[in-house]
Amino acid sequence: MSGPIHYDNVFEVVTTDPMELFDLTLRADLLRTILALIRERDLTARQVGEILRIPAPRVSELMRGRIALLSAAKLVGYLGLFGYQLRPDMVAGTGVTCDVVKVTGAAA
Repeated sequence: MSGPIHYDNVFEVVTTDPMELFDLTLRADLLRTILALIRERDLTARQVGEILRIPAPRVSELMRGRIALLSAAKLVGYLGLFGYQLRPDMVAGTGVTCDVVKVTGAAA
């Protein structure tokens, strides 16, 4: 009998495709961040829908973490509507970095 299986990333259970693994991980990180913004701002579902310009059923899917229904592009767009932008960059000697910056003039 073998011991417990250890995974570094929960999505390794779902896929062995590295690109799909990275995509799922990015979407989960973005979704977790957006949900934290919603909680921090104490927003109602109606307010979330107004900020993100989506109908109630899409707000419900977002709030329930239905990651399979949300693309990385859509989640990056939602983050932008909350007033934040991802800024990936290549830094010599360090590698790739990604800053999150507050966007002036954003909807939220």
